[in-house]
Amino acid sequence: MIELEAKFKVTDLAEIERQLIQLKFLKGKTYAQNDVYFNSSLRDFGETDEALRIRTVNQGEKIELTYKGKKLSSESKSREEISVGIESSDKMEKILLNLGFKRVLAVEKYRSTFVSEHLEVALDRVTGLGTFVEIELEWKSEESLKEGERKLFETAEQLGLRKSDQIRTSYLEMLLEKS
Repeated sequence: MIELEAKFKVTDLAEIERQLIQLKFLKGKTYAQNDVYFNSSLRDFGETDEALRIRTVNQGEKIELTYKGKKLSSESKSREEISVGIESSDKMEKILLNLGFKRVLAVEKYRSTFVSEHLEVALDRVTGLGTFVEIELEWKSEESLKEGERKLFETAEQLGLRKSDQIRTSYLEMLLEKS
């Protein structure tokens, strides 16, 4: 599956939430996420624009291992994403470390979601970085990527977010730049 994403730094999440409700988005879940990122000993994911992480939601309510491929578009943060559920983040981390992967950094965030049709809008409070809006859409094919991106940016405009203000770097990249 391809994840299409547009991310924006914002100062007022409450205003974005009000706008989402006016646009008839339904309030989804609110939860804490802890993402631990790893790098390969075979290739540098920072150079190849890939990511491998263990995500723990609400202290173990849900745990998954996710691979994110390199960006597929210069317009958005669209990329292949493959996730599998796991039962223990500690055991998965030990497996990865034993295979030669290196732990890079953990990203902590608190996320509230809103959904409409196939779109999900996440309001994020990221420890050490601030507040962000992510507009996401799962897409089936690279051939019709532009159509999906059009939907992302239409929604962004409705929320008062300009395509030109989009942030294409990940929270991990932002935290690494900051340190």
